[in-house]
Amino acid sequence: MNKYLFVIDTDGNCITSLLDGLHGNGEKELTARAKKEFPDAQYVYSDEDMQQEFLSGKIYIGGNMQDAPVVEYVPTMEEIKKQYSDKLGSIMNTKAQEYGYDSILTAVTYADSAIDKFAKEGKAFKEWRDNVYATGYAYLAEIEAGKKAIPATDEEFIALIPIFTLEA
Repeated sequence: MNKYLFVIDTDGNCITSLLDGLHGNGEKELTARAKKEFPDAQYVYSDEDMQQEFLSGKIYIGGNMQDAPVVEYVPTMEEIKKQYSDKLGSIMNTKAQEYGYDSILTAVTYADSAIDKFAKEGKAFKEWRDNVYATGYAYLAEIEAGKKAIPATDEEFIALIPIFTLEA
């Protein structure tokens, strides 16, 4: 069975391991080498079983291998804003495409069209776009202020968006 010198950081994570017989001979020599490169680390001489535990995501704390704590990722407000801005754009683009436009950007350019049908649709899309962004940014401001929660599902998010209407 192979022996290793494990170099471990203060959080119990394995920084690297040195294989006995390849990176040096014996615990003493491996430890001397590791101390030169990682002077602030902890060193543990062990076998392949420990290697497998590190590979499975465990950490070494207080002389024992244990499961690493699960840290929930919390997105930044900038990431949340980008995510919802992208979703709003996608929703509006899809709606514009239902009416034969390439995107919401294309649709709103028809607001000044000389053709009544296109002008009517362009104005409706322009008004809707403004309302969608005003609603979305107002909701994001309330999230940032701690007054509202981030929508848990896409359906919950979509329910916040004003409905597109085209006057007859």
